[in-house]
Amino acid sequence: MLTDRDGAWSACLRVVEGHTERVTSAKFSPNGRWIASSCWDRTVRTWDAESGTPMAIMRSHNDSVEDVDFSPDNQRIVSGSSDGTLRIWNVASGAPLNKLPARHGNVFAVAYSPDGSTIVSGSYNNALHLWDARDGKELELVDAAVNCVNSVAFSPDGSMVASASSDNIVRIWDVRGRYLTKILRGHTDMAKSVAFFPDNARVVSGASDNTVRIWLLETETCLKVLKGHLHRVFAVAVSPNGDRIASGAEDNTIRIWDSQSGDCLGVLKDHTSWVLSVSFSVRGDRLVSASDDQTVRIWDPTLFGADPVGHTSAVTCIIFSHDGARVASCSEDATIMIWDASSGQRSLELEGHTSRLRTIAFAPDGTKLISGGWDNLLNSWDIATGALVNSVKAQEAGIEALAYSPDGRLIASGANNLDPIIKLWTASDCVVEREITIDFKGEPIDMISRLEFSPDSTKLYASTLNGLEYIWDCATGTNLKFAENNWGAGTDRRRFVEKDDGWLVLRETGQTVCWLPGSKRGNGLGSDIVCACYGDKYAVGGGSGRVTILDLTDRVESTC
Repeated sequence: MLTDRDGAWSACLRVVEGHTERVTSAKFSPNGRWIASSCWDRTVRTWDAESGTPMAIMRSHNDSVEDVDFSPDNQRIVSGSSDGTLRIWNVASGAPLNKLPARHGNVFAVAYSPDGSTIVSGSYNNALHLWDARDGKELELVDAAVNCVNSVAFSPDGSMVASASSDNIVRIWDVRGRYLTKILRGHTDMAKSVAFFPDNARVVSGASDNTVRIWLLETETCLKVLKGHLHRVFAVAVSPNGDRIASGAEDNTIRIWDSQSGDCLGVLKDHTSWVLSVSFSVRGDRLVSASDDQTVRIWDPTLFGADPVGHTSAVTCIIFSHDGARVASCSEDATIMIWDASSGQRSLELEGHTSRLRTIAFAPDGTKLISGGWDNLLNSWDIATGALVNSVKAQEAGIEALAYSPDGRLIASGANNLDPIIKLWTASDCVVEREITIDFKGEPIDMISRLEFSPDSTKLYASTLNGLEYIWDCATGTNLKFAENNWGAGTDRRRFVEKDDGWLVLRETGQTVCWLPGSKRGNGLGSDIVCACYGDKYAVGGGSGRVTILDLTDRVESTC
């Protein structure tokens, strides 16, 4: 069972896993059959482009691999690494064929010429190298004080090379004459990626100024500035017929643009961290991306879905109601969503906060929900109508944790070491009843990670990010002896445990229940995973904003 958000996110066809660190680049082979990827785990990997099945793992680099490209005949792969070398590999066997030492430090970018005879590489220390692709001999070193070269690309006719550099400039070079022909100025921060259009007359670039720009080479002018990404643009690609542009960014999204009008045609959201590389297939019907989330993803770039249902940023908290009928989620996008736990359908979207939300809690009778986050507001909502019942400024440095007492009379709120006051509120009118000072033991950075009332509502438990634990008497605010007053507070009672590799395990028996693909895993690692359990149901919130609800009844083996 999945929430109806999946129907709107069907553009993601495959999540390809295997790398263990940041994936820096992913490219389709010219015949469209394979994908090559490079990674900070020092490997180059190849995958079946249809199924995502792993083919070969290539190991020889001694540092992170920053870029990769296929030869036009599909027979070889070139990779560039922070170890200062390029390596050429046999696609079929994965065997290393040649090692090319660059004289100017880390190699950040590589590309084959359209006829396969030449390789161009860009380095950290201001250099472009041209290499003979057959024997690996260096043909030319172009050192023009161009600053760190982040991206290189050959023109479709092979006559030009484009480079994008950290001095904000895109440059065009004549391959035959080995000289600079065009300087494209306009980006206001580091130029991170560049690609040619099929007409050889235009290039597109992406930069740390959050923009994508289209340039006319003849006049060295910017034709269009494409705005929409919220953070740095790391990657751009042009479709084979030149009608579309794809861009990947630090905001975890891929945008598809109309290259004529500059309009954004759609936004692809499934990565949970920075998108560092995008590449179209030869037919233009597929797109591959590489990300800091350690995955490669394969997309249908024509499917954007209807209006997306769900959060637009990472899910920060997810909970079941006390009767298990509802799931509530909150997000960095400052919204709260209520879902039917059986159908997965969204029933309410609550808006009223102005900043990132951190925590939510249902009232014991299920009629209200409280929420808190970085705008310092404690909001109370009517679940039946979605109406905001109460809103008060609760803390001075953000709200990190909330709790309802089991008898429904009190609410507890807490922040961090910048605001070391836990407040007890009367739930009916959100009036402060008591303030309790928490001792963070001088930690420079710490926050309350959990608040929990005792079953009889007379005591309050708090734990912090750095492992401190306290129990107080709610009536007096007295700090109680922990061992003598602990009722099992702070215990992780979630029935299912999500492992780092995506497997869900039944806590009580160790049974492996099911495997979650990368797009449906929790936001965070280990104990920080945003998930909740109720009986045989499991709800999880992702870094992409996705909420997934699973009914695992048929997967759990009976212990009777």
